[in-house]
Amino acid sequence: MSSDGNYTGNTAPNQEQFDFYHKHGFYITAPDYILRPEVLESNFYAWRVTGDPKYFNNAVSATISFEKYLSTTVAYTGIYDVNNADSDKIDDMESFWFAEVLKYLYLTFDDPDHISLDEYVFNTECHPFKAPPAKSNYGSGSGPRPVAWQPFSPESAPLPSVSPIPAFIMNLNS
Repeated sequence: MSSDGNYTGNTAPNQEQFDFYHKHGFYITAPDYILRPEVLESNFYAWRVTGDPKYFNNAVSATISFEKYLSTTVAYTGIYDVNNADSDKIDDMESFWFAEVLKYLYLTFDDPDHISLDEYVFNTECHPFKAPPAKSNYGSGSGPRPVAWQPFSPESAPLPSVSPIPAFIMNLNS
């Protein structure tokens, strides 16, 4: 749910989802899990930024659950229904399992000084890049000095291009 109490999915949550939300802080809108990294990525950043042990414990719990529910004889795989402990497994292993999921778990368990967020940024595949030092002002450093920031003003900004597709043409004056 969003901070204003509204739901964030396409349809309003049912009572079971509300009950789950009040217990866990989120609710499930689709029951399958295909080894996506986003939750563990967010968990990693939350752990590094706050140091709250609940985020470390989330990573431990995820690791235990992966071994218990996703392991096969040769790999790890997704499941069709995270609400069902006996769910069938998906016969597929995504490459981002290695490229992102396992890296974010590693980073969660690693010494924060090893790859410090003060010195590195990560791309979308969790590859660390040495961050350049902060500039005193933003811009390329060549040519005229950057203009001081001013709030956007529709009176001074150029109008956007209008789509040539008739269905998208709107009266900009309305």
